[in-house]
Amino acid sequence: LQNEFDLSKTILLEFLNHQLTEETDTEINASANEDDISELLQNNTGEHAYVDKNVQYEDVSSSGITLIAFGVVGILFVILELSGLTHILSISGSMRWFFYLTMGIMFVIFLFLGIKSMKSASQLKAEAKTEAALISDIQQWAGDTLSTAVIDEHLDTDMAETDCYFSRLAAIQAKLEVQYPNLDTAFKEEMCERIYDLFY
Repeated sequence: LQNEFDLSKTILLEFLNHQLTEETDTEINASANEDDISELLQNNTGEHAYVDKNVQYEDVSSSGITLIAFGVVGILFVILELSGLTHILSISGSMRWFFYLTMGIMFVIFLFLGIKSMKSASQLKAEAKTEAALISDIQQWAGDTLSTAVIDEHLDTDMAETDCYFSRLAAIQAKLEVQYPNLDTAFKEEMCERIYDLFY
C-alpha cells in the first residue's frame, strides 16, 4: 500500500512540476511581447482560419469552468467515500486506497487544468478588447479612405462576377497592407471580407 501511495504521489508531483514549468515559460514569453499591440500584429505566413477572440474566450472559459466543476465535485466525492460518509462504490482492502488515491489525483489534475484554463481565458478576454478596438479602427479607416470608385479603379468591368469579386478583394488587401502592414494573415483576410461587405 505504501509503495502504491508513493507511486501515485510521485506521478502527481511530476505532473504539477511539468505544468508549472510550462506556465512559467509561457509567462516569460508573454512578458517579452507585452509591448506588442496584440497577436494580430505579428508576421505570420501560415495558413489558418480566423477565429474571433471572443469566441476563443467563451470556449476556453467554458472548458475551464467544466474542468473546475468536475475537479471540485470529484475531490468531494473521494473525501466522502474515504471518510465513510457515503458508500456509493463497494471497494475494500488495499485496492480501496489505491483506487481513491488515483481518482483523487485525477480530480486534482482536472482542477489544476481548469484553473489554468481560466487564467488563459482572462488573457483572451483582454486580447478580445484589443481586437475589437483594432477592428473598429480598420473599419473607420476603410469608411474614410475607400470607396467603390477607389477599389474599382483598375477593375476590368468585362470580367466575370467571380473574377471581379477576387479582384476587388485583392485591391482592398493591397491598400490594407499599406495602412496595416503587420496584420495576421487570417485576420487580414477577414478584414478584407468585412470591408468588401461595406461597399458591395
